Amino acid sequence: MCNEHSPSVGRKGLSRRTFVERAAIGAVAASALPLARASATGSPVEADTSHGHGRPRRIDGHNSHYPSNREPLVPSAYVPLPLGSVRPAGWLRSQLVGWAEGMTGRLDEVWPDVGPNNGWLGGDGDVWERGPYWLDGMLPLAHLLQDPRLLEKANHWVDATLDSSQPDGYFGPSGEVAQRKTRRAVAGEDWWPKMVMLKVLQSHCEATGDERVLDLMTNYFRYQLRELPARPLGEYTWWGKQRGGENLSSVHWLYNRTGDAFLLDLGEILNQQTERWAGRDTYDPGRWHVVNTAMGVKQPGVWYAQSGNPDDLAAVDALIHWLTVTHGQPQGIWSGDEELHGTDPRQGVETCAVVEYMFSLEQLLAIAGDLRHAEILERVAYSALPAALSPAYGGRHYFQRPNQVACTLGPRSFTVRHEDDTLIGLETGYGCCTANLHQGWPKFVQHLWYATPDDGLAALVYGPCEVTAKVGNGAEIRLVEETDYPFDETIRITVRGASGTRFPLHLHIPSWAEGASISVAGQRLAPPEAGTVTRIERAWNDGDVVVLRLTMTVRASRWHENSAALSLGPMLLALGRTEKWSTVSDRQVGPFEAYEVRTDEPWNYGIRQADLEDPAGAFEIVRRPVPEQPWAMPGAPGASSGGPPVEVRCVGRRVPEWMPYGQDSGPVPWSPIRNEGSDEKIVLVPYGSTKIRIAELPVTI
Repeated sequence: MCNEHSPSVGRKGLSRRTFVERAAIGAVAASALPLARASATGSPVEADTSHGHGRPRRIDGHNSHYPSNREPLVPSAYVPLPLGSVRPAGWLRSQLVGWAEGMTGRLDEVWPDVGPNNGWLGGDGDVWERGPYWLDGMLPLAHLLQDPRLLEKANHWVDATLDSSQPDGYFGPSGEVAQRKTRRAVAGEDWWPKMVMLKVLQSHCEATGDERVLDLMTNYFRYQLRELPARPLGEYTWWGKQRGGENLSSVHWLYNRTGDAFLLDLGEILNQQTERWAGRDTYDPGRWHVVNTAMGVKQPGVWYAQSGNPDDLAAVDALIHWLTVTHGQPQGIWSGDEELHGTDPRQGVETCAVVEYMFSLEQLLAIAGDLRHAEILERVAYSALPAALSPAYGGRHYFQRPNQVACTLGPRSFTVRHEDDTLIGLETGYGCCTANLHQGWPKFVQHLWYATPDDGLAALVYGPCEVTAKVGNGAEIRLVEETDYPFDETIRITVRGASGTRFPLHLHIPSWAEGASISVAGQRLAPPEAGTVTRIERAWNDGDVVVLRLTMTVRASRWHENSAALSLGPMLLALGRTEKWSTVSDRQVGPFEAYEVRTDEPWNYGIRQADLEDPAGAFEIVRRPVPEQPWAMPGAPGASSGGPPVEVRCVGRRVPEWMPYGQDSGPVPWSPIRNEGSDEKIVLVPYGSTKIRIAELPVTI
C-alpha cells in the first residue's frame, strides 16, 4: 500500500465537513485555476499528435497508478512518483556517486552527531534533528544508486526507528541531551525532528513497500491527535510551530494511502498550531529565520489541499513575491544569514535554506502545477546548490553570497557570525547544514518526472536521467532522457516499452526558451509556446525519440542598486576569477579538509549598457564537453581539467571607485555609472561552478 490507494472510504471517511461541502469547494478551487497561460504560470496544454500544442482542456486530478489526493482533498496538478522511479544519468549521476563515496556516504564514520551513539539508534548521543536530516538525503541517495553499503546504513536507522514505536504511538528518542558543540539541551520529545524522520520513513516506504511505516505513522498520528491540544507544536522549541507544514504534508501523504478520517481532524489541528505563513509578510516584521521561511513558503499550499480555499494557494505566490522583492538574490533564493537580510549581494544565504526551498518547490509543483515554481527550482538547483557545495564532495559553505571575493576566516556583516561561515568545510558555521545538505541532489533527481492526472508523465524540470513508470492502461514504460542540460540546449527522450502503448507526454517549455522546438519520431511539431506545457498524446513505439531544443540566450535582470545579473538558460552567470584554495588544518574533520579560497585577480568590473541592449551581438557562448565535475573552476579540489563546460565571452570595464571593504567587495555602486575606462575581455561562467565571483555587476555608460 505504500505506492497504492487503499479502497475508497467514500462519505464515511469525511470529518468535520460533509463530502458534498468539500467536493463543492474543490470544484470551485479547481475551476479557478487556468490550464494554460502565455507566461511562466502556465499549466498543461492539450495537443493532438501532429501539432504538439493547442487548446487547453481540463484534466482531473487522479492518477490511476500512483497515490493521488483522495476526496475530499483538492486534486493535485501532478502526482509525485515513488522514490526509485527516476534514476540519474550522465553528469548528474556523477554528482550522486561523488557524494555517496564522499561526505554523504561516510558522515557517520567521521562526525559524532550521526555516529553509532546517536539517540535515534538507541545511544546517548544527539536526539534531535541531525540524524533525521542526514537520513533525509542519504536514504534517497542509497536507493537512487542502489548502493549496497548505503542501503545497509539506511536500513539500520529505519529499523531502529520502527522498533522505537511505543504502544501509545510515540516513536523516537526521549529525554534531554545537550548538543555536542553548543551544549544546548534539546528534548527528544520535540515534535520538530520527528517531522524530518517522517519524511525519511515515507521515502523508505515508497522505495521498499515496507508497510510497517504505515502502521507507525497511523499510530503516531493518533498519538498527536490526543496530545497536541495540551502540548502544541511549539511546546518544546520554536521550530515545531514554524515548520508544522512538514507534519501536515506527511499527514496528507498517509491519508492518500489509508483514507483514515481522523487524519483530516489532525490536519486541522496542525494548521491551527503552525505559524501563519499566509500573509505573514503583511503583519510580522519580526524574526524571519531563512530555513523556516524556505519550509514555510509551501505551508499555505499544503493546507490548500485540505481547505480548498484559493486564497491559500494565492498566499504562496504573494509570499514568494515579497521575499524576492525585499530580500531576493539572483541565484533564485533570498538572503538569510541566518535571518532574512535584504538584497545586498554581500549578504549570505544558508545552505539548509537552499535544499529546503528546493524541496518546497518540488512539492508545490505537484500541488498547483505553477510553472514559475519549476523555473525557480531549476535556478536554485543549477546555481545556488552547486555554489554551496565542495566540488570534492567533502564540505559546504554555511553561507554563500552572489558577490564573493574571499572565502576566509574573519567576521562578516551577517546576522549570525561564526567566523568561518564562508569557508568550505564539513562543519564550518553550524552543523545543521552538515547534516541537511544531502537531500539536495537526490530529491531533485526524484522530481525530474511526475505522473499526471491523465495517466501520462510530465517533465517539468530537466536533467540527464531515466524514468520507469506505469502509464495509460497500466503498461510500464521507460523514458531515457539524454542531455547535458543545463549546459546545453538539447534534450533527447527515447521511449522504451511495448509498441502501441498510448499515453500523454507533458513537456515544460520555460518562459526564457523563445524559439524552442520539438520533434517526435523525426517529425517536427509546431513551435511550442514559451512558458507553457506542451502535451503530446499518441500510441508510442519502442525506440521513438522526442528531441526538445530549449533555445538559450544571454538575458539580463536588475537587482540591488540596479546592478545587472546575467543568465543563460536556467543558470545564473558570474564573473569567475582564478581561485587559490588553501587548507585550514584546525577545521579538518577526518579525511575531509576545510578550505579558504582567495584570488589575486581584479574583480571590480562592470558590464556595458550598450551590450545589455544588444545581447546577441555582445555575448559569445562557447561550449565544451561536459566533464565529470562541471561545478568547479580549474585548480579547485575535485575539479576536472578544462573548467566549466560553458562560458560567455564579452567585454567589461573596471570600476575604480568600487573598492574592497575589509576582506570583501565594497557596496556595489548604483547603476548606471559613467565610466570612460578601457574595454577589457572578460569571461562569465556558471555561478554554480564558482566560489570567487561577481554575479551582480554595475552597469557602465
